[in-house]
Amino acid sequence: MRCNGTRRRRWGLFFGIALLAGCSSTPVYFEGGPPGTVMFVDGKPYHLPSRVEFWRYAGNGQSNRYNIEMVFSTPTGDVTAKGYIDVYGFAESEVDKVVSNSCKFEDAQLASLAGGQTLIYKAVTASKQPLYDLTLMKK
Repeated sequence: MRCNGTRRRRWGLFFGIALLAGCSSTPVYFEGGPPGTVMFVDGKPYHLPSRVEFWRYAGNGQSNRYNIEMVFSTPTGDVTAKGYIDVYGFAESEVDKVVSNSCKFEDAQLASLAGGQTLIYKAVTASKQPLYDLTLMKK
C-alpha cells in the first residue's frame, strides 16, 4: 500500500520540474455542440461544456501536441472526429493572465465536420499571440 504523502511528493516534484523547465498551464473552456458531446484529450473524456488544462511552454517557439477525439450526435447518427491540438508557448502578458480562453463549436462547423470537411480552429491570446490550433477530421 502506498502512502498518500509519497504520491503528493511525486506530483509536487513533477509540477516543480515543469515550472523550472519553463512550462505553464493554459485552461481552455470548450463549449457548443449538441447535448451529450464528448471530447477526449489524450484519451481522457470531457463532456462539453468543459474546462481543459493544457501544458504549454512559457516562451515562444515551442508547442505541445495533444490527441483529440470528439463524438457528437446529428439527426442521422453519431459522428466521431479525430485530430490534434497544438498548444503554443507564449510570453504571457498581464492581460493574458486575466482573460479566459474559450473555444465554441458552432452548429455550422459541426455540420461541415459531419459532412467530411476538416475543421481547423485557430486561437490567439488576448495579446494576439498564437495560443493553439485545433484540427479535427471525420473518422
